[in-house]
Amino acid sequence: MSIQKQVLHLIRQHHEISQAEIRTITGHSASSISSAVKRAQNLGLIQEAGVTQEALGRPRTLLTLNPSFSYTIGVQLNAYQNEMVLTDLQGKVIHSRGLHSSELQPQQIADDIATFIADVAEQPVVGVGLAVSGIIDHEQGICLDSTTTGWHNVPIASIVSARTGIPTYVENDANALALAELLFGEGRNLQSFIVLTLGKGIGAGIVIDRALYRGRNGIAGEVGHVRVATSSDYTCHCGKSDCLEAVASARAITRMLSDRIGQPVSTDTLGATLSQYPQQAAEVLTLAGDRLGGALAFLATVFDPDAVFIAPEPHLGLSNMQGAVTHGFHSDLLPVSRNPTTLKFLEEATDMWARGAASIAIERFFETVTSELVSA
Repeated sequence: MSIQKQVLHLIRQHHEISQAEIRTITGHSASSISSAVKRAQNLGLIQEAGVTQEALGRPRTLLTLNPSFSYTIGVQLNAYQNEMVLTDLQGKVIHSRGLHSSELQPQQIADDIATFIADVAEQPVVGVGLAVSGIIDHEQGICLDSTTTGWHNVPIASIVSARTGIPTYVENDANALALAELLFGEGRNLQSFIVLTLGKGIGAGIVIDRALYRGRNGIAGEVGHVRVATSSDYTCHCGKSDCLEAVASARAITRMLSDRIGQPVSTDTLGATLSQYPQQAAEVLTLAGDRLGGALAFLATVFDPDAVFIAPEPHLGLSNMQGAVTHGFHSDLLPVSRNPTTLKFLEEATDMWARGAASIAIERFFETVTSELVSA
C-alpha cells in the first residue's frame, strides 16, 4: 500500500488524526507523511480539524476528511424498498428519495437517478453505486442474475452511466452493506466480520483483513443456497431442496406461517400477520431462527471472524427471530477459550442499504484519487 493510500485510509478510519499518530502507525518518515498530507490538502480533500494538546510535548494539529469535497449517489434495488440517497464522502445521507420505477426497468431507473442528481446535488457527484440482490459481475457492472429484479445479464452500470455521465458501479447488496459497515459502522474497528442480509433471500458480505472478499467468481457469500440438511418439504427457488433460503428466509417463513394459519401470507403482509398470530409466529420464527443460527455458527467456524452481524430487511418483522438465532448460533458454535465470535442484529435503518450502495462509489473514488495524487 502506498504512503498516500495509507494516509488517506487512516484519516478516513479515525475521522481525526495527527501526522504524528500517522507516523507512529505506519512507521514512515515525517517528510514522507507531510508530503502526502500536503498533496491531499492542496486538492481540498482533507482539512484541519483543530488542535489537540498532549500531556507532554507540543500541540498536534488534527486532520480530517473534507466530507463535502464531493458527493456520491447510492441506490438500493430490492423487492421491498427502492431508494436513492445523496451522501457526502463520510457516508452521511444528505438527501433521499424513493424510486418511481416500481417494476425496476433499467432505463427508468437511470432516468430517476439523473433527475435526483439534478434536483439535489450542490457539489459534483463523483460516482453512483447500485446495490442489487443477486449474482453480480462487479468488474463489468453487469447483473448476471437476480430473482428480485428479474434481471439477467443486464449491463446496469453502463446504462446508468450513459444517462448520467457519471461513473457507475454495481455490487451485490450484501457486499455493499458489508462495505458500509467496514467504512462507517459496526465493522469500523474490526479486522474480519460477516454481514448476513435477511429478507426475501439470504446473502452474506464477507470482510477479511479489512477487505471485502468476493471469491474467484464474485459469488462468495451466497450462503442462501447452501444446503442445511433439514429434510424440509420446501423447495428453494433455485430448484434445490433444503437450501438455507428454503427454511429461514422471509419466503420460507411466509410458507410455514401460511400452513399453520390456513390462509395465504405474502412477504408484503408478513410483518402484520406475524403480529396477528403470535403463537404461530413464535413457532415459525423459533424454527427458522434456530436453523439460521446454526448456519451462522458454521460460517463463524470456517472464517473465525471477530463478529457476525445480521441485517434484517425493514418492515418484515424478522427482528423477532433474534432470540432463536442467538440460541442456535451459540449452541452450534465451536467452543473456544477466549475471544469467541460475537453475534449482533443491526438496527433496521431504512436507508442502510442505499448507504451501502453509496459506499461502493466512495471506495472507488478514493482508489482513483489516490492514484492521481501518487502520479501527480
